[in-house]
Amino acid sequence: ATREAIRDSKTRAQTRLERSAYEREKARTKIERLKERLERETSKVQRELDQKMVETQDKIDGEVERISTLLEEEIALEGAREVQILDLIASLESSIATKQADVATE
Repeated sequence: ATREAIRDSKTRAQTRLERSAYEREKARTKIERLKERLERETSKVQRELDQKMVETQDKIDGEVERISTLLEEEIALEGAREVQILDLIASLESSIATKQADVATE
């Protein structure tokens, strides 16, 4: 009976060891699958993020270009206004000088 009890105990211990090894291998396999999934998901998110960054940068570049064009046009218009004002001032100064000469000759 004692030998049988020892044999049963050994058998149960061996079964526990086998089950434990099986569970460890199962856990290791699951961990590997989860690591692969994590890598795939991380890669997918990184690609999406990169795409969004490119799209956002394109929008920013477009807006900067639009604003730059508007500012350049505004600068050109201000330059044209300045020339017109200078021409008007020159014309007024000439008219004043002519009137002063007319008054002086009278």
